[in-house]
Amino acid sequence: MLEDFEKPRGVDRWRRVRRRGGRRGASALLAPALTAVVLAGTLGVGWAARPVAPDTTAYFARVRDRVESVPYTLDAYIGTDAEVVAAARELLKPNAILQRRYVRVHVGEESWFDLIIVHCGDVRDMQGHYPPVCYPSSGWTIDAGEPVTVGGSDGTGVPAMAYVVSWPHDRTVGSKRIVNFFALPGTGAHYAREIGGLERAARHGATAQLGVAQIQILMPAELDPTARADLLDRVWTLVEPVIQEVVGGPHANG
Repeated sequence: MLEDFEKPRGVDRWRRVRRRGGRRGASALLAPALTAVVLAGTLGVGWAARPVAPDTTAYFARVRDRVESVPYTLDAYIGTDAEVVAAARELLKPNAILQRRYVRVHVGEESWFDLIIVHCGDVRDMQGHYPPVCYPSSGWTIDAGEPVTVGGSDGTGVPAMAYVVSWPHDRTVGSKRIVNFFALPGTGAHYAREIGGLERAARHGATAQLGVAQIQILMPAELDPTARADLLDRVWTLVEPVIQEVVGGPHANG
């Protein structure tokens, strides 16, 4: 069922591009596949019955509005939406989803970052959407990851994990750094670095149906630490309103 979208959409085209040559051509084909593949997780567990949760209709609408309101500009960066794989929508059943590349052209040089936000109405629908699962299954190599924080300094920010993924089939394709974290409402921890952090909420139907958001920020792996930290601080201004709405929960405005 997943064969159609588990591998990067550009794999076969990459081979043709490689024969023609050109680093920019191969990178251009693989960039959409990189951001698309993270939306193609494996959801192998079925749930026959889900207990009744508090009414989340208005809450989910607020979260959806926040996601849809993420600005298309950030300083000199201009964002362009990427097409979300239809099968990913079917599996994740997202309340809201954003997949966007931001590009800045400065003195003939191009810099970029990708932003992916997925909000699922049930925590259990998110359990297959996770970089250490999605990327290797699609041909990318991924390192073990390292704990980081975003949205604050001196360890006061949101806990996240940073991974470096590489495309081993063509060394001209640059490696990417992915910063990933989850945000949840409720009375427990509001943030999780890894999928294990969702397990407590997933074990209880009512809390599972309060939903969860996953945020991924992708950038070139070769960025030096100072430039990387500066970019993350700026990207945080795009995602913070969404995160605050998510962790506020159904009764935030009640």
